[in-house]
Amino acid sequence: MPIWLLWLCTQVPAPQDAETVLAAMDKSSAEIQTLVGAFERIKRLSLMDDEARSAGTFTYRRENRAIRWDSNESGDVQQLEGDRYIEVFRKLKEIEVYTLDQRGKQLAAIMGAPDVSKTLRQDFDIVLGEHRNGEVELKLSPRSEDMRKRVKQAVLRVRTDRYIIAGVSYSEPNGDSVEIKLTKLRLNEKLSPNAFDLDLDGLVRSGYKLTKH
Repeated sequence: MPIWLLWLCTQVPAPQDAETVLAAMDKSSAEIQTLVGAFERIKRLSLMDDEARSAGTFTYRRENRAIRWDSNESGDVQQLEGDRYIEVFRKLKEIEVYTLDQRGKQLAAIMGAPDVSKTLRQDFDIVLGEHRNGEVELKLSPRSEDMRKRVKQAVLRVRTDRYIIAGVSYSEPNGDSVEIKLTKLRLNEKLSPNAFDLDLDGLVRSGYKLTKH
């Protein structure tokens, strides 16, 4: 068989619509118990014509919808677990705590919650975007006024081999934008029992300021 024909036969067919992708994501997420990988986050500031980059590791555990992002450079932590979303800023010695309704609900869905499509449909109109390099795009437009205050437009990049998230980008009403790339994904590894331990009381005793929103 000619090499070009073999290549053609091994390509994943392009999904026909957004519903097909969402259904595949639901099926895939049901099989994911843990997910570990690397992330790169790029924050672009429109008024200053500048960008800030950070990178590190992330850990996801299906139980209790726990997601943790550890920054390599600053040591900052962003963690979603149960009904709380927590941010720890090491240099500022500050801790911000939000309820899941205030922050993190969409992140939980994107990263493999059992009701991916249901959660995303509640907040966004979703259409199919480009399909290339083994990934397909879902373009998300916010439906509610509350969501439009935070997100102008979002794009999910989904790997078509396993239908798990490969990246997300979104623009804010003020013109700023954020892009997150996920790489080196490892599925269903056994995690350390203390992978999501975060001693907030200990941090407060050491001088951190804690704010609950």
